[in-house]
Amino acid sequence: MSYIHYKFVSKMEQKTITFNGLHISLTELKERIMAQENLKATTCELQISNEQTREKYTDDKVQIPKLSSVIVRRKPISVVKPGGKTLTLHCSEASVLESIKPDSQKRDKERKPAKTSKGILQSVIMKVEPDTKGAMPILTADEAYELIPDQLRCPICNDLMINAVLVPCCGTSYCE
Repeated sequence: MSYIHYKFVSKMEQKTITFNGLHISLTELKERIMAQENLKATTCELQISNEQTREKYTDDKVQIPKLSSVIVRRKPISVVKPGGKTLTLHCSEASVLESIKPDSQKRDKERKPAKTSKGILQSVIMKVEPDTKGAMPILTADEAYELIPDQLRCPICNDLMINAVLVPCCGTSYCE
């Protein structure tokens, strides 16, 4: 049984991947590290370099000999949002990208209208100027959406964060 030691740049502990043979391909090593660390290919890309020479392995077909020690670095991935903006994620938590779903993309297009006020007769409600003293404004969904403070918006879907998750590697909050 052969093995390769690996260590993430941000961590102190060294872990081991075991395999059969004299060497392992870079692609297979990345897959095994991601499986052992419970990472998903859609959430990050791994950059692997030799611990002694600091040489970065870039060719996926390169064979890494047994008993090697490598350093693993998570590379951020870019996600193109529906508006054409590119968002680069600087962390690799699996929960970050799981919040990007077709449902969250449709939310921007299909905003539900704000609920109408309850308990007040429609005949009593009248339109007034925004600065009228004592008047309670009734907002449309778009007006209410604009009032959400930036710190309460998810940086991925740009909606109000629901069941927010704090990502420990960079301290940023995202929708669950």
